Amino acid sequence: MQSKAFLKSIRHEQFEIAELKEKREELYSILLPKAIAYKFVDVQESGPSDKMSKIFANIYAIDKIIEKRMERLIKKLAKAEFLIDQLEESRYRTVLELYYLGSKRISLQEVAEKMNYSPREIDYLHGDALKALDKIMKTVRERSLAGSK
Repeated sequence: MQSKAFLKSIRHEQFEIAELKEKREELYSILLPKAIAYKFVDVQESGPSDKMSKIFANIYAIDKIIEKRMERLIKKLAKAEFLIDQLEESRYRTVLELYYLGSKRISLQEVAEKMNYSPREIDYLHGDALKALDKIMKTVRERSLAGSK
């Protein structure tokens, strides 16, 4: 199922970005006490500032990675939203949007609760929604290939 792999890649990308942001915050928290601790230090001393420089460099590197991943994620989200919007069945759209595109990562059980369905019904809806999305993706792919000829 191509749609499932595509949508899972979005969830995975969101998770990785969240992990990177968490790592960046950890690095900032290491800096904070040092940045506000005013001590009179010898100008020749280079120990703490070297450590701070490395931490700032790591933060900068993480920011660049986050930036690239966010650009990629935004493109994927736009494509996913475009495809999902083409689903005729609103329940299909809702299941896929809640589970794959929501800002908060939730389980299918939580989707079932939000939609007032049983977990079993959501499993069926989810599967049917992915099948319908596969058909849409196939149609879009065929149209783009026909247009490029």
